[in-house]
Amino acid sequence: MKKVLILSFFFPPSPFTGSHRIHSWAKYLSRFGWYPIVVTRRWDIPVNDYKDMSADTPPEIIHQKFENFEVFYLPYKGTLRDRLYAHYGDQRMVVLRKILSFFEQIVQNFALWVVPFKNLYKYSGKLLESDKEIKCIITSGRPYVLFHFCHKLKKKYNIPWIADYRDDWNTSQWLRNIPFKDKVIMKFESRSEKKWLSNAACFTTISPAFVSLISGFVKKNGYVVMNGFDPEDYKDIVPAENSNVFTILFNGSLYDTQPVEIFISAFREFVQSPDKKGKIKLVFLGLNFEKIQSARVRKLLEGLESFYEITDRFEKRKALEIMSSSQLFLMFSHTNIKGVTSSKIFDYLALGKPILLCPSDNEILEEIVISTNSGFVCNNADEILKVLNQLYDRYILTSDTSCTRENNTVDFYSRINQTKKMAEIINNATSEID
Repeated sequence: MKKVLILSFFFPPSPFTGSHRIHSWAKYLSRFGWYPIVVTRRWDIPVNDYKDMSADTPPEIIHQKFENFEVFYLPYKGTLRDRLYAHYGDQRMVVLRKILSFFEQIVQNFALWVVPFKNLYKYSGKLLESDKEIKCIITSGRPYVLFHFCHKLKKKYNIPWIADYRDDWNTSQWLRNIPFKDKVIMKFESRSEKKWLSNAACFTTISPAFVSLISGFVKKNGYVVMNGFDPEDYKDIVPAENSNVFTILFNGSLYDTQPVEIFISAFREFVQSPDKKGKIKLVFLGLNFEKIQSARVRKLLEGLESFYEITDRFEKRKALEIMSSSQLFLMFSHTNIKGVTSSKIFDYLALGKPILLCPSDNEILEEIVISTNSGFVCNNADEILKVLNQLYDRYILTSDTSCTRENNTVDFYSRINQTKKMAEIINNATSEID
């Protein structure tokens, strides 16, 4: 079986969503003729805050072999910036840390010695030298300096590589009205993105809108590989006890560009209606990790403290147990930003509870919800309130809020089917060297 080398900063047991995308490829690519070798950093320290990512790990390399893939976990030794952040957090040495971060972000466009995880590049080179069965390299950004690694590996070993964008980079629609220092960084990184992608076979990303943006910028062919859901993750999930509470849940990160205010306006009217006899709870699962957004939500929900909960992050299985006890899942589109799917919608699809998208993105999220018959698309508070009342009344009568879904369409979004698409892309990228 031909081998593919996958470089990724994130990989389980890392709790970040990017880990699950790469893990699914590692698990399932062998079904389609490719044996994955993953090179990543160690994740020994539980990540409860961003500063935990900056802490040094033990110095040994961990090599783990599984049935269909293997992983090399390399030690992480932080730079001075990392050590300051790990020790002081956001409380002290902030100015010095920002200066060091700016310096690193500029220099890594030209040299790798400032990158704290440069050992991923060096170790990948050793693997390519020792194992001639490796026929392709994939790397997944962020961090986008991984593209620099693969650009150099391609030049040295002449093995095709594929750039995976979980989000777009210098074409990002979030890059508006940014500070001067970020404009300086963007100037260097725009040049680097084009340079590093110049010898890539192609790129992958999560939506057609991102393919169009990135392809126009780097002049390379791009393909959609969505995140999807892994059916194995949902086997034997036992719902957490909710004591007959009508629970509405939003999972994961929230951004300024997501107008949560529309939903909260409807929710406030919903819970204050005098005919609501049962218990109601709005849960923001894991949002405590995002301090600014957590504060934003608390302010919007002021006076409704008994009706909502904001939690810390949980490991995935525990999070799924909490999610599976809910009656309605929330999705918020981004204002004036296209192509953002968010991995949470695939968890929602897998768990089978109705999804409320508000407001609509008039694009990929609406397409997923409508084509799978998995929920509701609302654009104002009145429409949202109508859905909440409808589902609440059904729940009080039947204890059930499920939809009659289009299961064949849902299956299209499984990790297995998305990995099959990735395998086809690898086959095309390596066809000339077979």
